[in-house]
Amino acid sequence: MSTFDFGGDSSRGPDRTDAELERILQQLLSSLSDDSEQRGMLSDPDTLEEVIDFCLDTERIDSAKKVAELYISVSPYSADAWLRKGQTSYAMRQFTAAIEELHNALSFNPSDVEACMNLAMAYSASRQFEEAETHIEQALRLDPEHEEALFARGIIYQQSGNAEAAVRVFEKLVHNPAVERDVWFELGFSYDYLGETKKSFDAYTECINAFPYNANAWFNLGVIHARSGQYYMSLFKYDMATTIEPAFSAAWFNKGVSHIALGETEEAIDCYREAVTFEPTEASYWANLGAALEECERFDEAIECYSVVITVDEPRPEVFAARGNCYDAVGKFPEALIDYDKALDVTDDDMRCELMHAKADVLYSLGLTDESLACYQDLMKHSPRNSECRVDFAEVLMEQGDVNAALDQLEEAVRLAPEWDEAHYIMSKAHAMHGDIESALEALRRACSLNSSRADEVEDDFRSIVSVSMYNVLLTSVQQLTAKRK
Repeated sequence: MSTFDFGGDSSRGPDRTDAELERILQQLLSSLSDDSEQRGMLSDPDTLEEVIDFCLDTERIDSAKKVAELYISVSPYSADAWLRKGQTSYAMRQFTAAIEELHNALSFNPSDVEACMNLAMAYSASRQFEEAETHIEQALRLDPEHEEALFARGIIYQQSGNAEAAVRVFEKLVHNPAVERDVWFELGFSYDYLGETKKSFDAYTECINAFPYNANAWFNLGVIHARSGQYYMSLFKYDMATTIEPAFSAAWFNKGVSHIALGETEEAIDCYREAVTFEPTEASYWANLGAALEECERFDEAIECYSVVITVDEPRPEVFAARGNCYDAVGKFPEALIDYDKALDVTDDDMRCELMHAKADVLYSLGLTDESLACYQDLMKHSPRNSECRVDFAEVLMEQGDVNAALDQLEEAVRLAPEWDEAHYIMSKAHAMHGDIESALEALRRACSLNSSRADEVEDDFRSIVSVSMYNVLLTSVQQLTAKRK
């Protein structure tokens, strides 16, 4: 996260305090709604420039825009008026407008270094890097020692992906008091881009040592820790960022991610809730909150989160699938089926098999057995090596009494996943239903050898599907096997 922004020059006159500028700003804003004489009294260029810079410094961009438009209306041929308007448009991320306005400023004063520099930054922000370099070089020809222009050159290099050149510029400026506030931060960002984690960490640390209330520097240190698996350290850094800037939604979100990595799901939920409070239309925040709630089996709350994602973001199959899974978990099978179908409409091949499997299961839960079987058969064509699907398919076939077809699916599942106890256990049930006691025993022994807890399930699972005599044989065999293991 690079944060440097070019706006007002912050060189407000020493004779006016912030309180006085605030009073003048409010008078100006109130006068804009009428044609009062007071507006004319307040509309001298020096006053307007101070007020615009004050608004930009305090991040009241809409107010800055209104005052800048007033400045243009009273001084349409003023280079300074167009400069302030261009700076305001830049702060609003309206780069096309900023470029036009800054060109106007230069048409009235071609030797304005600040206008050249701001124009270069506007071109860079709009990804027009050749134009950006042309204008930053023009600014430096006018004033080769202009600290902010030198710094801007580094930012343009950074934004264009030339981090090596950006580092060379920033390293020469680290002890320059005019830009020291930002240069350590941008140096850390450039080092990180180059993969030089140690240098990046040290640069951010220098930034914090000099300016401890830089929330973005604390945040980026947290990112470095998290990337290295140092999640507790990352939490400390994110805590610092949110303490300095309580509405720092990305820091709250990253805190949640680190808590998840530490297995602290409830803490993650609290952090994700903070993130969506401050940025309620960010789909990724709601998606992670939904996933954490789903993990805690708070399915109704998760459904609400996934519904927000679907509202604010483009259709994504994984979100429809996640909400469908939650509907399935709370027994709302029709809603689950609708979501799985929506997911299938927008998915690529990577998720199709997973979605078809989920759809087949929910069709079975709805009692639509024929549709479920058809879905499984279609799934087998797309994913013939999916042993889990084959086992589920076999269970549906067994319920329908088609044990031979079920055994075909189970034999293939066992071949594909010979160490999976579930496949052997279901095969044992299928052989038992078929009356093949020896094969049932063999499969059951194999299942129990892979997972000893399977022995505890035999009494309930086999009682209703085989004769009493076969049930007693199976149960005795399992008991003997269990006794040997002890």
